[in-house]
Amino acid sequence: MRNIQVEESRLRMLLGSHAEMRDLLATQRRTSSGW
Repeated sequence: MRNIQVEESRLRMLLGSHAEMRDLLATQRRTSSGW
């Protein structure tokens, strides 16, 4: 059971960082396109 919790938190962390990266890329694209 504990193992599953660790995997879940790890996945959540990965997804969170991925979302942050996506947001960063989106903002960079927006500024570079002149929005």
